[in-house]
Amino acid sequence: MMILKRDCETLRHKQTQVTTNTIIIIIIIIIIIIIIIITITIIINIIIIMIIIIIIIIIIIIIIVVVVIVKIIVNIIVIIINIIVQIIVKIIVNTIIIIIIVIIIKIVVNTFVNIIINTPSTPSSTSSSLS
Repeated sequence: MMILKRDCETLRHKQTQVTTNTIIIIIIIIIIIIIIIITITIIINIIIIMIIIIIIIIIIIIIIVVVVIVKIIVNIIVIIINIIVQIIVKIIVNTIIIIIIVIIIKIVVNTFVNIIINTPSTPSSTSSSLS
């Protein structure tokens, strides 16, 4: 009877040890699974952050390129407008100068015509010989 009792105790002890070992293995597996899940979420978060950073950098580069292109286009438009304004100003100034010259010539010609018309005519040699 004593042997049976001892065997029963040994068996009970082994069963408790197996149960404890099983629980320990399950806990270790759960911990490993949790660590793997945490690692995977950290990696996914890092990848998402990297993608967001890359998108922000691309948007900044696009904005810089657009600003530079717009600046170049505006500069070209300003240069063209300046050239057109200079040409228009030259044409206006030349037209004004030509008008002033024409007016001066007209005044001079009118003055000479008036002088010639208003000058008393002196008797010519033919008219004196006729008298």
